[in-house]
Amino acid sequence: MSLMEKERETGLLEDFLRSAYDERASDSLKAIRSKAWDRFQLLGLPDQHNEVYRYIKRRELYAANYKSAQTIALTAEQIEPYVLPECAQSCLVFVNGLYQPTLSRRDGIGAAPVILPLKDAIATYGTFLKSSWARTLKEERDPFAAANAAVAEDGLFIYVPARSRVATPVQVLSIVHDATGMMQFPRLLCFVGAQAEFQLYHTAQHLSGRAYAVNQVVDWTLDEAARVEYVSACFDEPEDVWRLEATRAQLKRDSYFRAIAVSKGTATHRHDYNVQLNGENGDARLKGLWQLNGQRQMHSNVLIHHAAPHCSSMQLFKGVGYDATKSSFEGKIYVEPEAQLTDAFQLNNNLLLGEGAQAYSKPNLEIFADDVKASHGATIGQLDEDELFYLRTRGIAMDQARRMLVQGFVEEVIEKIPLDSLRQRILEWMCRG
Repeated sequence: MSLMEKERETGLLEDFLRSAYDERASDSLKAIRSKAWDRFQLLGLPDQHNEVYRYIKRRELYAANYKSAQTIALTAEQIEPYVLPECAQSCLVFVNGLYQPTLSRRDGIGAAPVILPLKDAIATYGTFLKSSWARTLKEERDPFAAANAAVAEDGLFIYVPARSRVATPVQVLSIVHDATGMMQFPRLLCFVGAQAEFQLYHTAQHLSGRAYAVNQVVDWTLDEAARVEYVSACFDEPEDVWRLEATRAQLKRDSYFRAIAVSKGTATHRHDYNVQLNGENGDARLKGLWQLNGQRQMHSNVLIHHAAPHCSSMQLFKGVGYDATKSSFEGKIYVEPEAQLTDAFQLNNNLLLGEGAQAYSKPNLEIFADDVKASHGATIGQLDEDELFYLRTRGIAMDQARRMLVQGFVEEVIEKIPLDSLRQRILEWMCRG
């Protein structure tokens, strides 16, 4: 593709992003925005030569005439059905990608975590914030994540001080309402101090609006011996939505990071992970689950980078596809020469339950250390006919038998979710087919 052809293909989205950047380039985040915009310009929007984006429908995304997100007034009663019972007094609310302090409930969180809009946090934690953000941007390979840093109107800063144990789980509730044609840029920067513990449950809930886009970044930094549980779930979005997510995590010595992501897909839902194990004995565990129908798509791209010895990582991603859906998984375990005694595992399993359903899988290892235990694998198939036959001989109807087997397939991913209400909701939602 010539430069002129690429400019023509990406023009509308490029123009929107440039306009959004120019609007915000002089605010309190301007130093970070400038570096992020330079990084975005260097990376450029993906074209057909970018293999990790080859399955997404780029032209439809680039041709849409987006507008900036706007806050829509909601009441506490309107959001109540979507607040997790365990987080009734610890729920941080976003509407159309913008943090809403008046709708948020913080009484149950306690004093330990510092929770501030990014524009306020930069005044108190500026040096800390800028250095961490600059480090992430320097290694950023996803142009959409770089664009988020450049144009996000604001975001949320969460800081858990060293040796703090936040006993109450915290929910981030992202509501989409009256959002037709909007592009939203929610961003979370989470810093968990040495020997601190934190649980975050991020749920996205659609109320109204069509043909919108969400470009979301959640960026974690874990100090020594920090422990983090992070679960994200996207509920009931329309099929004509674009969702571009990035999860970033930097782990120091003896830290533990477990992330579980669940989705029903959209026109294109892409989730990009980059996890860096930078200190000895770090442990990163990623799980993903999608169940797609209609013409929905889900694409997961995962990099776990082992840069220190004695670290372990696990990737388990599972997908169920009905109808004419499409999914892809591209995972990489990268082991540096100094990362001896690495223990790494990667597996992607797919069930195709529709004649037009497609799944693509590309697990990958790049190992430059001598003493390493690493494995990877992938499967793409249908329900086991012998298992179906066994259930049918026990008097179980075909539809119920299929649901039981699908439930058994997905439970391995969600069984470790600590919140009963969220785990049960996901299980019921996934098994509806």
